[in-house]
Amino acid sequence: MIKHTEEFKQEAVRIALTSGLPRDRVASDLGIGKSTLGKWVSQYRPSDLVSAPQADLARENERLRLENRVLREEREVLKKATQFFASQRPRSSLLCIAGGTGGLLNCSAVSCLSVSAAIDPGARDRSVGGSGRI
Repeated sequence: MIKHTEEFKQEAVRIALTSGLPRDRVASDLGIGKSTLGKWVSQYRPSDLVSAPQADLARENERLRLENRVLREEREVLKKATQFFASQRPRSSLLCIAGGTGGLLNCSAVSCLSVSAAIDPGARDRSVGGSGRI
């Protein structure tokens, strides 16, 4: 009785499952019995036939697919948030520079001076033409 290596058995199972040939033909080509090949097929599942580098690639592929799915979901949420906030823009607003901070604020003409004065009390004097209007 010939003792076959694990590699030989795994390769025989791979050939039997992927070649499309009848199992008795594969068994006779390999010089083993049909029942022996049948036992090997039931013993070595296709997941056991994946080599170490291929298993690493399969794990990496699965990780990347998961990351890709998460990123797509995040992108969809950001799209919806952008649409929501774009629709919330006030109708009549002025863009004004607040005091000495250089920050831009959306505010109405009435509140612009009060916001600027609250940030920097000297803002009234530095406003356009010293008129107190910004």
